[in-house]
Amino acid sequence: MPTKLNRAGEQQNYVPAGNGDASGEYGNDKGGNKHFANFKKQEQNSFDLFNKKRIGKEQNVEQKEVPATVKAAPKSYDEWEKALLTQERVGNPPEEIETRLEKTPIIRINEQDIKATKEKYPEEIVNKAAALIQKYEKSVDETAADLQNIADGSGGLMIGLAFRLKRLGSLSRKIEADMIEAKENGNPNPTVDDAIANMKDTARFTMMFRPENFENDVKNAMDQLAKNGYKMVKAKNTFYDGAGYKGLNCNFIDKKGNIFELQFHIPQSMAVKEGIVADMDTKRVISDRTKVTAHDIYETTRVMETNEKKGTITPEEKQLYPILTDKSKKMWATVPNYEFAFLKQKAL
Repeated sequence: MPTKLNRAGEQQNYVPAGNGDASGEYGNDKGGNKHFANFKKQEQNSFDLFNKKRIGKEQNVEQKEVPATVKAAPKSYDEWEKALLTQERVGNPPEEIETRLEKTPIIRINEQDIKATKEKYPEEIVNKAAALIQKYEKSVDETAADLQNIADGSGGLMIGLAFRLKRLGSLSRKIEADMIEAKENGNPNPTVDDAIANMKDTARFTMMFRPENFENDVKNAMDQLAKNGYKMVKAKNTFYDGAGYKGLNCNFIDKKGNIFELQFHIPQSMAVKEGIVADMDTKRVISDRTKVTAHDIYETTRVMETNEKKGTITPEEKQLYPILTDKSKKMWATVPNYEFAFLKQKAL
């Protein structure tokens, strides 16, 4: 399997678990793994298209092809971190990201996406996941525009608008994982339709406010959403001590009757979660992918949990899992806590 050298001259053969649909896969000396090749091609095409639409140019990085070698799975946090950071991260400076809706058009799925995803997941799952995404494509920009106006009017900032719709591979993987979980919980015949009915983050948004007035700003934003015809159906606050993730995650129903997720964060929680550094005064947002984030750990442990349910978890994954979860909790401990007393009055 051909692979690449990073800027440090090291081979990039291993895809750490949780990083796309080739999670935890390695190369070999007999031509490699087709899922890894498909993953790299799909991810590169998506990245090039996104960059072209966002800043008018495609990525142009010199790459050197070298033969791949078989490597052992990471057995320690340090090995896992090195494998993650050397995958197209070493030497890459922090990147400024766009926060304006008009500069972040959604990337619509096409037949090529569907065909590639069917190589990894059952056809029924992929077809119905594609139909769900296409349904949301009709309303997601209207919702995004309303959220943008609310954030602008209250000193907030929208983060990650370019990723407001789940990609097909990610949604298909989540549907499959939910069906496995349903079977584990006693449902002998879980269906794709049931899993889709429980999907609440096909469209997802993040609104950021300053920490000193966070609770009041969140309340004002929710009041504005209600005035604009959005109905909140759920709110979960994890800004408390010992949490493995800190955020206020809410679900709303949009004007077309579709449910979506809206997360509320402060700059500190976004820095821990995704390595995003935001200046609320200048509205400048930087994505620093040269460091491991809590989301990196979440993605990896999520795959480990799925593998455990499938009975395919490796001894190395079992050894690494508690180390990663402990590391994540320590990272989140640096973020302050919030109560959101007004939500308790709503009894959500």
